[in-house]
Amino acid sequence: MIKNIELTGFKSFVGDDIDLGNLTLLTGLNSSGKSSVIQAILLLEKASKGNAIFLEGHGNIMECKNPYNQSINIKAQFSEGGVLEI
Repeated sequence: MIKNIELTGFKSFVGDDIDLGNLTLLTGLNSSGKSSVIQAILLLEKASKGNAIFLEGHGNIMECKNPYNQSINIKAQFSEGGVLEI
């Protein structure tokens, strides 16, 4: 289970840590980043299986990059102690 996700330079996230519990609800106003958190988790899931990462329907990588960061970093910490980073 993912216990924490760190998003840097991904879409609207400049550098944010999001703690996740057994049940986490993502709530907020429109365009506040709820779907972006889900998309980041899906990208991690694809990367963990060794699959090529395609952004079907989400434009190109430059559209996912925050203009205030030089690069995109997505990192998940798991309750078992493992870490996955792309």
